[in-house]
Amino acid sequence: MLAFVNADARPHQIYSNDCAELSSTLLNPGDTYSVAVGAGPKVCHFQDLLAPLSTGYSGILQVHDQQEERRWETED
Repeated sequence: MLAFVNADARPHQIYSNDCAELSSTLLNPGDTYSVAVGAGPKVCHFQDLLAPLSTGYSGILQVHDQQEERRWETED
């Protein structure tokens, strides 16, 4: 589960062309958007549609598959 929380004083809207499940409706100040991210492996880029050039409102989410998660759990 991934949650976007708008703790800002202005609205935001999350958009991802890689992972449609990340795209939100308009988030007014105080709103939260929670989403179950689909199975990996995949890389999801996201940004704020209302401030597309602002690096403070964009990012990359890397989703691993179950086999990769198990490998990490067993490595010391």
